[in-house]
Amino acid sequence: MTKVDQQVLTEHLTAFLKSKILTRLTTNQQKYAEEIISDFNQIMAEDEGSDDLHWTAAKVKRVMLGRFATEENRQHHYIIAVVPVLSCYQKFLGTKNYTKIEQTLKTNRTKMQRHHLLHMTTDEFGAAVAQFDQVQKFNQELGEFERKRKVWFDDLEQQLKSTKLSVDLQEAAIDIIDQVTVEMINEGRTFPQEWDTEIFKLVLEMSFGLNPDFPEAILALIQPALLRYFNYLLVIGELDHKQHTRLLQTLIEVNPALLAMGADSWLRQRFGEKFGQMMAAGIDLDDTAAEKQWLDDNSADLFTDEAPILKPGAEPDRVIFTNYLQQFHQAKKYRELLPADKALVDNVTEQLYFDIWQETGNGILSWNGANLRYILRDYWPHHLAEKSVYFQHAVTILRAFFDLLPNGTELQQVLSTNQEILLRDAANRATWGPAKTIGMRIDAAGIDLTDTAAVQQVIDDYNAEITTKKRPNVIPFSKKKRNKKKKRKCK
Repeated sequence: MTKVDQQVLTEHLTAFLKSKILTRLTTNQQKYAEEIISDFNQIMAEDEGSDDLHWTAAKVKRVMLGRFATEENRQHHYIIAVVPVLSCYQKFLGTKNYTKIEQTLKTNRTKMQRHHLLHMTTDEFGAAVAQFDQVQKFNQELGEFERKRKVWFDDLEQQLKSTKLSVDLQEAAIDIIDQVTVEMINEGRTFPQEWDTEIFKLVLEMSFGLNPDFPEAILALIQPALLRYFNYLLVIGELDHKQHTRLLQTLIEVNPALLAMGADSWLRQRFGEKFGQMMAAGIDLDDTAAEKQWLDDNSADLFTDEAPILKPGAEPDRVIFTNYLQQFHQAKKYRELLPADKALVDNVTEQLYFDIWQETGNGILSWNGANLRYILRDYWPHHLAEKSVYFQHAVTILRAFFDLLPNGTELQQVLSTNQEILLRDAANRATWGPAKTIGMRIDAAGIDLTDTAAVQQVIDDYNAEITTKKRPNVIPFSKKKRNKKKKRKCK
């Protein structure tokens, strides 16, 4: 039997306990993490002669169901934390056969808990049984829910066939409903009638809005797809009117943000990079709460002007921009503007500052002709949801504002060359992206976003229109390679 180096085990455990991946565990799991890993490593070394980098599925099963589960003085809260702690630990170590080990841990969880129950004191047994029964009850309810869900989805597929949506968009709508359902159950361990609206909002933002895998056209489909789903659940009695209203209000509230995220290519690109870093750190991308915790710890700089994550050499300086704006308010060029232009000065210059920063990573002192050309030709006309008159004022304002900047002559030349294209395309509905199209239609109709029926009608009309056009960026989820199984299952 191979001798295990205890010092190496200690070093691995210490590194794990200091790592940020630990934060993805619950408070109870973190409390017992060090003890669980130490105990498991010790028994694995003594009984199987393996260190933590060479566990096998067979060895893990023998240790789990052997004296690890039956030794005295194991608290039940310790036992229920074993599987997530060891799974997280093995992910952190990056072991080659992690997938098999994780499956073995999950498969033998219930047997290990039963072995533990048989070796507890009477008082410990009584407390543990109650919690164990709750888990068993949920698993039974989950099985029943999965049977009902299949019927629901068959019904919804038939309903969608009677709409004007293309086959691809019908599939995409079902996949949206499927993904939201699975992630809500995995996150909250509850079914639709008990879904928490904060978790629902988090799932929509993290799994769709900030996920670069989903094109704008798919994000535009989220609200109509889920409205149809919730209305169906209300009709068949799976949602009461109060819960139905709560979910709809949350959906209506978050939908504009989802559409804005879809149009924000820089932000989505940055989060795409972050998702890659999360996977490298061992974060389960199906665990929305763990994703959010990791992003809270690592991505605060995505949302600040002072310390953004940008390409090397980019130094956007909010203070410098503000100083230039204040100087402009005192300049002769500002005084020569018409009142209607003056009223929009702060809005237009702020918009340009932010868009160049988020699209190119450049601060005001680094603005160049290429940056401005991109904004004027490729970004503002297609994504900025403003009326044509706004862009007319913007041209006048920017021509005057650029006069203050060190490279103002270059910027003014680019503005003069591209202003006709900006004004033409900004007024041409055929060039608008989904987010701008829907936003402009809602605004033009004077619709209140809380008016569910009116908003729904605008979105339905838009979706019906795009089904008649060839949109190569509309890829049904079921045909994407997302490194996930075709059939998603609740955990």
